[in-house]
Amino acid sequence: MNDITKHANKTRTTFYHYFPDGKVNLIQTLMELDVTPEFVALGDKIDTLKETPIVDALHTINQGFVDMFVPNLYLWQADIYFQDELYPALKDITDEEYSVLTDKLADFLAYRQAKHELIDFDPETGAKVFLAPALQSIVLSFSGARSDMNDTKQVDLLINQWVINH
Repeated sequence: MNDITKHANKTRTTFYHYFPDGKVNLIQTLMELDVTPEFVALGDKIDTLKETPIVDALHTINQGFVDMFVPNLYLWQADIYFQDELYPALKDITDEEYSVLTDKLADFLAYRQAKHELIDFDPETGAKVFLAPALQSIVLSFSGARSDMNDTKQVDLLINQWVINH
């Protein structure tokens, strides 16, 4: 907190006036201001891809999911580092954002199944499975492991299995 108040040229008293629970309130506020709009934007983007060629649309969704983590890497790292303190405060935010996004993706997958572009599978499960490779590489990157967040090999395997007449 000292570094934050020093760089902001504010006193600790001022900081705690706006963020009474310290880092928990600060990170919660930053998540709401920086991350929530990213999830909403990706959900809106998914809505615009209904007529885009299916393979291109799925790659766009995957890349959009990865891209929304990059500018907010510091928040996700703080979330992991202070997990015990932050989890209760951030759980509702992140659960809601992820749920809305997976619901939109599930609707997209169901729509494309109805157009006979994708094989038959449960769209809700498919949405979670589709986002899993990106989540895995993002978490590995946060932990310092050698991982390329833009590696699409696993997503490409899903696409090859799901897309009809690819």
